[in-house]
Amino acid sequence: DDLGDEPNAIAISADGEYIAVGNEGGKVYLFDKDSDTSLWSYEADGKVRAIAISADGEYINAGSYDTKVYLFDKDSSTPLWNYTTANSVEEVFISADGKYVTVHSDKKLYLFDSDENKLRKKF
Repeated sequence: DDLGDEPNAIAISADGEYIAVGNEGGKVYLFDKDSDTSLWSYEADGKVRAIAISADGEYINAGSYDTKVYLFDKDSSTPLWNYTTANSVEEVFISADGKYVTVHSDKKLYLFDSDENKLRKKF
């Protein structure tokens, strides 16, 4: 599968089964390590700058220049939720169990409960 544009961010699940990619053109891809074609892709409104994947590969967290954070389930290209930050997203992380998402944007750190798009804290 052609990534179309230059990859900006790449993450792999702890077991090596899934690879998530975010690119310059604003697309998020999820690949299975044994396939040449993506399982799915999603088009964000801006360059995808950061990406993370839970240890088991169940959840994918992406951040982009469009000031949004996206959370996906591995089985669907439709985001479970998205959240708009004050500025472009610099970094994203997801806990090994997929329960928490952290985001770095505009000199702030955001902490979310991943299952309900609930902002727990902003540092």
